[in-house]
Amino acid sequence: MIVMTPEPLDPADLDAAAEVLVRSFKDDPGLHFVLPHVADQQRLGPTLARAMVRYVLRCGAPLATPDIVRGVALWLPPDAPEPTVSDLAKRESGRSPS
Repeated sequence: MIVMTPEPLDPADLDAAAEVLVRSFKDDPGLHFVLPHVADQQRLGPTLARAMVRYVLRCGAPLATPDIVRGVALWLPPDAPEPTVSDLAKRESGRSPS
């Protein structure tokens, strides 16, 4: 049996982690409730996943499979601050929209 121990997510792997989350939640009923249209899921899913990974990198403990990101766990402590509009609105460059 191969044992794989998760490691802290390297911020450089943010996009890879977001891609794993998008694939993992593709058929999730909660995502389909929030974004019922496939076109919206495809358009907004990656942005939502990246925003969540960025937030957990700042306020929590994101873990991933070693070497190549094939699995991701996003852990937040009970006292983590709620994400702000600014947290969720950051553009890919890391700046808030003007």
